[in-house]
Amino acid sequence: MGNSKGLINLAMAEADPAKKKAFLDQGIGQLQEALKIHPHFADALFKLGVAYHTVAVDYDRAVFYYKRAMKEAPAAAIIYSNLGAVYEILGKQEFASYYYNKAVEVNPSFEDGVKNRDMHRKKTGLDVHVPPGPE
Repeated sequence: MGNSKGLINLAMAEADPAKKKAFLDQGIGQLQEALKIHPHFADALFKLGVAYHTVAVDYDRAVFYYKRAMKEAPAAAIIYSNLGAVYEILGKQEFASYYYNKAVEVNPSFEDGVKNRDMHRKKTGLDVHVPPGPE
């Protein structure tokens, strides 16, 4: 039922835990199959990051997939912004600031990136433009 991105979106919206897990598992499975066919498929990598970031709540895997997606699609501001959000959740505020700034650098018109950067800057006072070092 539906494509893998649609299944992840259904999982994000589903309130019933059993249905949420079923949609998530099916969507992740389809995205993994897509990567077996095309290992550099940025959209599949990104959507796996979204799945682990927002539904499965496995931040290490979210970071892993977002970073892989970033290598394949370095001009996709949403990847940097989402990575910033994960680091913010993890309490790694310097990394969050860096990736929020990177999102805006890549696409200054990306409204969510600008909003996230500005809110994070206001909350933390951080404005990091150079990678903070090892994670």
